[in-house]
Amino acid sequence: MALNDGDVKSMIAREAITRHRAVKLTSTGNARELDLADTQGEECIGIAMDNAAAGDPIGVHVQGSLSKWEVTNVAGVTKGDELAAEADGGCGTAASADHVVALALETGAQNDIIEVLVTPHNLALP
Repeated sequence: MALNDGDVKSMIAREAITRHRAVKLTSTGNARELDLADTQGEECIGIAMDNAAAGDPIGVHVQGSLSKWEVTNVAGVTKGDELAAEADGGCGTAASADHVVALALETGAQNDIIEVLVTPHNLALP
């Protein structure tokens, strides 16, 4: 799969979603509705490109895309780290049993917005 920064899917925010945060499919409702990731290490569909209110359309960088993701873990991340969603939709280094959402393409401290590659597997680490 070629790297690109334009692989964007148009979805619908079921709740308020913040730009540069991980999003997941909703457990109920329309198949294209998304919620903000809110559980450490959960499976996510991609990273929100913009802010959106509930019911608004939202662009999402999905698997195989280059994207920007906000580091919210206090320890920061290092280039090359496998990244997982934090409970606030930001990212941190993936731990055992976390679903890997992206690969860090640069090092970042807490509150930095870094470039990432949204991974094509989104599998839980052993």
